Amino acid sequence: MVAFIVVLVLSIAGSIWYMNVGRQWNTTATTIDDATGSLENYSVLVFDGMQPPSSEDEASIEPRTRASVLAEYREKKADATTLDLVHPYLYSEGVILRTGEKRIGVFSVFSRAEASRFQNRVAAFEEEKVDFVVCITGDGSLLLGSEGLNGIDIVVCSSRPCEEFKANRNGAYVVESPCVGKIGAILVSPSNVVSSKVLGAN
Repeated sequence: MVAFIVVLVLSIAGSIWYMNVGRQWNTTATTIDDATGSLENYSVLVFDGMQPPSSEDEASIEPRTRASVLAEYREKKADATTLDLVHPYLYSEGVILRTGEKRIGVFSVFSRAEASRFQNRVAAFEEEKVDFVVCITGDGSLLLGSEGLNGIDIVVCSSRPCEEFKANRNGAYVVESPCVGKIGAILVSPSNVVSSKVLGAN
């Protein structure tokens, strides 16, 4: 009995270590791969910044375009595609994007009516056996219903900060759109570790 408890405690401790230290190490590995231009088998989602820029942002912006960033990641051998945050209604019924070997289900939630049925979108993606589910929203609080974020892997907040939402993310990776003039990128490593970065600052 004592041995079982010891094994259980060690298993829990190992899981906590991986979630904290292991994930940080894997994210660091992604940063190194990106810096060295070696992103083979990575999936990258590139999107425009949508937040209003502050005076500090305006002083630091070196304008970039989705097309230029997309080309940059493809030169690094990543499987890169774009998310259109300017026209999120394109994903209102759910769309499956393919990046290399990965299939990514994308949908948008911008109203309470859409929020009331988003779990149906998630279920449909699960039936299609997608690798990741991405939700684009202008208000993260719309997703905080009784079922929470079950089934959503990545949330992209396009038009308002998500600080209060991040505390209730239930394991989802939450990304805030950068300000207008900058470009956001979500990177998914071959081992499915998710990270993000902002391009366009001096």
